[in-house]
Amino acid sequence: MTEAQKVRQILLEYLATQGTIPTGEYKLKTEVRLAGFDASQVDAELETLEMMGCVHRLPSLTGARWIILEKGKEALNA
Repeated sequence: MTEAQKVRQILLEYLATQGTIPTGEYKLKTEVRLAGFDASQVDAELETLEMMGCVHRLPSLTGARWIILEKGKEALNA
């Protein structure tokens, strides 16, 4: 598994624990950093996951917030 795939896995796993509660990018970057990866990859991997239909960006006055979609949950179980 490449580093990018591992970061995507971390993002999906964290968003899955939050259910329908939107999560801010700062929190996601913190989770990736705590797992020992470069948090600067988060933006690119979130865009990749969004293009794959696994996550959805919710606009917010305080920055983008993210939720996991059904396809993202299925990807975790695959």
